[in-house]
This record gives sequence, structure tokens and C-alpha cells, in this order.
Amino acid sequence: MKNFFLFQGFRMLISEQKGDEKMSKKGIFLSVLAFVAASFLLSSGGYSAADNPAMSYLLIFQYADLPENLGQQIALANGEMTAGIKQIGVAVASSSDPKFIDKASKIRGIRSVVLNPVVEWGSPEPMVEEMGNGNGDPYYDKGIQWALPMIHAPEAWDLGAKGEGARVFVLDSGIDSHNPDISPNLNTGLCRSFVPDEDWEASTLFNHGTHVAGIIAAAHHNNFGIRGVAPEAELAAVKVLSEISGTGISGTGLLSYLNEAIVYAADNGADIINMSLGGYLPSRSGWWVGDFHVTAKMVGEMLHATQRAITYAYQKGATIVAAAGNGALDADHDTNAVIIPAQLAHVIAVSATDPFDLPWEDTNYGQSLISFAAPGEFIVSDINDNKFSYWNGTSQAAAHVSGVAALIIGQNGGSLHPAQVNAILIQSADDLGKPGNDDYFGKGRVNAYKAVLYSK
Repeated sequence: MKNFFLFQGFRMLISEQKGDEKMSKKGIFLSVLAFVAASFLLSSGGYSAADNPAMSYLLIFQYADLPENLGQQIALANGEMTAGIKQIGVAVASSSDPKFIDKASKIRGIRSVVLNPVVEWGSPEPMVEEMGNGNGDPYYDKGIQWALPMIHAPEAWDLGAKGEGARVFVLDSGIDSHNPDISPNLNTGLCRSFVPDEDWEASTLFNHGTHVAGIIAAAHHNNFGIRGVAPEAELAAVKVLSEISGTGISGTGLLSYLNEAIVYAADNGADIINMSLGGYLPSRSGWWVGDFHVTAKMVGEMLHATQRAITYAYQKGATIVAAAGNGALDADHDTNAVIIPAQLAHVIAVSATDPFDLPWEDTNYGQSLISFAAPGEFIVSDINDNKFSYWNGTSQAAAHVSGVAALIIGQNGGSLHPAQVNAILIQSADDLGKPGNDDYFGKGRVNAYKAVLYSK
């Protein structure tokens, strides 16, 4: 049973709820692995770790702090502490005890104990093209990067805006550090993985994180590949999604990895946090794992934990950009859906447009969700092994907005409060669709040239 979703490519898999309740949406990107083994949750006999698989849990405390002896208290509840995010008062624990939630809920200062979802992500293979090195930036010079003129990036570069001084953390599946487009701007000292036993370095050919990083800040005039929106912005790779687990070009990750990564980026000088990923949570109905009901209250606590991380980063000065999702979902009228992190407070949620400045067919929409629009169809960028691919989606749209935000911040000496960045994006956006806030375009499609003008 798969009822929690994170997206990272093209489509979302939505499966049946218990009984006759069903959800049938078009795709986002990631599908959840069902919290594994319903028998674990249903066990009513004596506790035996050998008989039950270990599960991961989020322990959310009342305040942004953790007890000094928390590891010992979790051990007394038959669990093992695996991570602590003291800055936001959230810990992560693993336990095979089917009664762990009840036992851990007695720890002093606890607000809630909920399951920590495991997700599987993936996307269809992108179309790959190999291009030899040559003079200039071949894909840009041949007019293949249609999105850059659409958002008026070349005119912004002509004003001297290149994103210098802006630091962008890419929370994704890693980045290829050897790619000639990306390596000049990649700060390897800041790169980190929150996926156990995996380095932050991207390894698989069809790497989503590398593709996103190239859109944001591929270097210019290096006789290779593409041009990024902000070619002098600093990049840092933070791996929150595994490349090697799952099958094909897919992998897994815990929601807690994302929370840890957001806090890590904030503590290490992030000006922009790009999350070309996200999730769909049925916040009103919850979902079922066998006969165990993940209640609406539990879903609310999962949302609350991630909101704490986002608010922390926002207060530390990070502009937070996220993909709106690729499910053709009407967020205004689906009252059960919460798209995380895009629909949380302080997040710039980005929808995707096509080469004709129209909404891309699978983009999520709704005035309660969309902040801005940006190109997201047939977008060429780097992947691993010095290859390139065309990809569709709000992941690519979000990367364009992060690049424009980097230009804005660079024009302000490398530091600008996220509220000011958002205000400049609003002021400079090209109003598409109906006047004002639009279901598909939000405040409008970003315009890099006008954003730089308004930044001066």
C-alpha cells in the first residue's frame, strides 16, 4: 500500500486507500515505500526484535531543544537514537518494538512520536545526447537552451549579474563534481550526504541533482555544454535521496534526511536552498498500512517537523525554493492534499511552463500553492559522465527560479533577506494568465533582467 508520495522526476504513483476510498491523480515523481511490514504494527504478542523489522520514527519535542540524555531515554523505550536535530527539537530513532510509539511518547518534553516515511523515487529515462567539446557553450550557442531567453537571462548577464557571492545548496541526489560545467562553482567542502553509506558525490548516469545544478549555475565560456542562470553562484550538494537503492534510476530516502539537510544548509551560510523534490500527503484522511491507520494528526506532525526546519532556515536568511510537483493537481480544490515542502510557509513554490509560455501539462497548480512559474519542459542540462539530457518538470522550473534568486542576491553583495528576494521576484515577474495572482503562474513567470534592475 503506497499512500505517501515524494516527487523527483516525472510522475507520482497513487494507490488505493483502505476500503473503497481511492485517489487517482496524474503523476508527481516519487512514490512511498509502504512503511514496510504491517505485521510489525499489528503484533500483539511479546516484544522480540528478531521477529519485527526495525522502523524509523520522528520524535518531535515541544521546543527547539533536545534533552542531553535523550539517547539513554530512547534506549529505555527499546529504541536507538540515529540522529538529533537540536536546532528544531526533532530526533530520529529506530526501533523493532511494536509499542515504541507508546513508550517513547512518555519521554519528558515530547510533543509527538510518528513514523518517519521511507520513500522510493524515480523517473523515466531522460533523452540523452552526447556533444563534443567546442568553442563557446554548444547547447546555448545553438539555441537549444530556449528557457534562458524566455526568462531574459542574457540581458541580466549583460548588466553584469552573474550570481557572484550567492551560495546555493542543492538538496537532491548528489552532484557530479567532475562535470566541467559544474566543478568551477562547486564548493566540495560544504557538500554532504545524509543518506547512510553514500557519499554526496553523484554516481549514476541519469543524475537528477546534477541536472538541477547545471540549470542553476553551470559556468559560462568554458567550451563545454550549457549555460546556467547564475554562472558565478557557489553550489553545494546535499544528498537526501539515495542513488543506489531501489531499481533502475530510482532510490530511497527518509523524510528526516530532508529535515536534517535544510538545517545543515541554514547553518552553513545558505543564501538559497533548492529543493527540486517534494511530497504529497493526504492530510485529512491519512492513509493505511495494513490495518494500521496513519491518522491525520500524525500527518500533521510530519508536516510540523518539516515546517520547523524550513522556518529555521528562513530565519537564518535562506531563500527556499521548491518544485510544485508534476501531478496536474488542483491544490485549491483538493482539500486533502498537502504538497510538502512546496505548500509550507516561507517556501517559493514553482510551476512549470512550456516553450510557448503556457502551463506545462503536468504541472500542479492553484493559487494556494504556486508562487511563480518558470520554464520546465524540454530542458537540457548536465548529467554524469559529461553527458546531457532533456528533462521535463517542476524540478527544472524550480532550478531556474533559484538561479534568478542567486542573481538578485549577487547584486546585493551576496546577502539579502528572503522576504526582500521574494518582493523583487514579485515586482519583476511577467504577469501571465489572468491579471494578478494566477492558478498556473502565481505572481508570474520570473524575469531575470527585470529582477536585476529592481535589485540595484
